[in-house]
Amino acid sequence: MTVICNLLVMYDNQATKERVNGEFMQNLGSIIFANFSERDYSSLTMACQNVSEVDKIREWVENLDGVKKVEAGIVKEFVFLTNWMDEQIEECSSKVRDPK
Repeated sequence: MTVICNLLVMYDNQATKERVNGEFMQNLGSIIFANFSERDYSSLTMACQNVSEVDKIREWVENLDGVKKVEAGIVKEFVFLTNWMDEQIEECSSKVRDPK
């Protein structure tokens, strides 16, 4: 079962942030979205195989030199703000049910 997790990583300084962000990109192949634009922290959303993998990644990040704090969370629910996604899914599903 795939688990979507979110990491919020806070750093000692900007130089550390840039180095650690590079390590994320090299070592974490499951990144769905990353926001490195904030000055004091980075936010990553990843697909993990299970909760145990989330814990291992969090521990790895916590032990990187210059990381001040790491918060990890599991995404339990997605909330869509428009009906567009539902319409797209329905359209694709109807093509599968009734191919023409």
